[in-house]
Amino acid sequence: QIFTSQFAMATEEAKELLLEAKRAVGQLKAEDAAAPAEKALQIFQKNSDQVGVAEALRLLLLAQMERGELRPEEALKKVKEEAAKLKRSARDGRRAEAMMQFTQAAVHLAKAEPVKAVQLAADAEIYFQREQDWPALAEVLEVVAPAHLQRGDGKKAGDAANLILDVAQKMKNSEVEARAWALVSAARFMAKSEDAAEAARKALDLYRQLRHRA
Repeated sequence: QIFTSQFAMATEEAKELLLEAKRAVGQLKAEDAAAPAEKALQIFQKNSDQVGVAEALRLLLLAQMERGELRPEEALKKVKEEAAKLKRSARDGRRAEAMMQFTQAAVHLAKAEPVKAVQLAADAEIYFQREQDWPALAEVLEVVAPAHLQRGDGKKAGDAANLILDVAQKMKNSEVEARAWALVSAARFMAKSEDAAEAARKALDLYRQLRHRA
């Protein structure tokens, strides 16, 4: 009974830390995600939570790269080491695999390897869409859209950004919606569309509202 209670408390703490790290990354302050992500990672590893490990690892590596503590190729090596430990037959095996593919995609994006990022994100995108896991799907698409922008493909970047918009509205999440409009604007600008400025204004208005609420 005591062990179950301690396990539940540790899991809740790890989830809170993960949210704190995600907020930092979402607000473009990835360097602030390092401490909560590292602590969450330790708890998830101790509890053998493979999905949690994959999520916390992504946030930690992004933070360490942002702080200049880790080169993208070193981050990729770490992800591959963790991916090799995945127990796919475990209860959370398929979801953990999708999350780890997403983590690898995020590192490839940071490494300026957009084609690999898109390839690795594809399975994760399909999985989270099928599971109707909208928050995870939005996060994956927030790697896919910038990867297409890196490739210089405004149309595909726009398609991914519009999907994020749909998901953000399903979740009623203004923060995700603001970032989606910024990506829509970048994609339209690349595609030389006249609506780029309108999308940028929508992003700006949402960011102002969020700042006002804070």
